[in-house]
Amino acid sequence: MALSKNAIYLVTDARILKLALAQAQHLAKQWDCDVHLFVQDDSIISLPRLDDPRVKLRLNEIEQVFPDNLPQFAQWPLTVFQLMVAPDYLDAYDRVLHLDVDVLSLKADPSLWELELETGLGAVANAATLTTSPRDQDLDRDAWLAGIGVTKGRYFNAGILLIDPKRWNSAAIPEALRRYYDTYHLQGINSQDFLNHLYDGRWTELSPRWNFQPQLFELGLEDQLDPVFLHFCGRFKPWYFPGFPGESNHRVEHENAFFQIVSAAGFRPEEVSEVGNVRQWRRKRRPVRKLLSRIGIRQKKEREARRIWAERRRAMPRYLADAVASGTFVDPIEFDPERLAPARVRFDGRNVRLLK
Repeated sequence: MALSKNAIYLVTDARILKLALAQAQHLAKQWDCDVHLFVQDDSIISLPRLDDPRVKLRLNEIEQVFPDNLPQFAQWPLTVFQLMVAPDYLDAYDRVLHLDVDVLSLKADPSLWELELETGLGAVANAATLTTSPRDQDLDRDAWLAGIGVTKGRYFNAGILLIDPKRWNSAAIPEALRRYYDTYHLQGINSQDFLNHLYDGRWTELSPRWNFQPQLFELGLEDQLDPVFLHFCGRFKPWYFPGFPGESNHRVEHENAFFQIVSAAGFRPEEVSEVGNVRQWRRKRRPVRKLLSRIGIRQKKEREARRIWAERRRAMPRYLADAVASGTFVDPIEFDPERLAPARVRFDGRNVRLLK
């Protein structure tokens, strides 16, 4: 089969290999393009044979030597740095798209490949830090950005990156990483911070339809934004709790979508889940809170959830309208806050859900 013009790539280790294999097959079929899955783990000796020739499995091919001062935790394994140099292995393509494994592709939209990338990198602003610093940082936003080496005021989410591989200089990244982590020592610094520092003010901003993050969920924005990728970049993933609908804090239909992708690849949901993380007390409290809400008794958790929802419902449409008016997004989208349908919500015992 001839090489396609564009490609998607993922990087994983053994921990979520089966889910990554399922995702690669789903993406290849849906987008009808090559999908490269870089598997970086010395404990893996071989990979399975797949029927779809568009899926390219690459075992321990990324040989770039990284500096020894990188911060590594269970949440931030070496793969989050290896994804930065993978485009060098894909330079035969015009565009490559990096996806984290916790992304749900709702549909293919080939217009993505045609977007102009002035500096070779396109990304979506990180929705959780549009106006504030991360929750674990006791700093205002400007001080937080300065502390991670970002001076231009913009900060992107690195879970979905559109890259021109011919403009991507992977060779310079290891030394840049060494200098970065020798210079900046704030707790919580990760690969996303480094990329924002490296491309400070030099990245092309895509609209949130290409990286629809949890802060945009349940606000009624989907009709106008028409999301392509849902990014579940929170603590609990939709595939964590098969057999316990809703325990992941996400909509059951999102959980089911991941399990369908997994099943289509020949795996059982239990093979990619973290069933043991279900806490009995959480499961018991949820229906009680839901019942109390239905009869008009709003407990502290519900009041706080509704406050956060109302705040986002005001702020996110304003952000989108301002960004569209100022030409911030490279993709031509339209957004009118006046066209938002009146919001009717319910509390499901843990989260505020929009009634559809």
